[in-house]
Amino acid sequence: MRATRWLPVILFLLAAGGTAALGMRVVAAERAAAEGTARERLRVALSALSRTF
Repeated sequence: MRATRWLPVILFLLAAGGTAALGMRVVAAERAAAEGTARERLRVALSALSRTF
């Protein structure tokens, strides 16, 4: 009887933890993509600048 009482709580905590882990992975991927884009922009800008001089 007691185990079935805690089952919804355990399932909720597992789902919340999975959602948080997935969210952190998405944020990390977005950050990596943004850093790559910024790095590429800087490379293009420096390349254009070096051609000017």
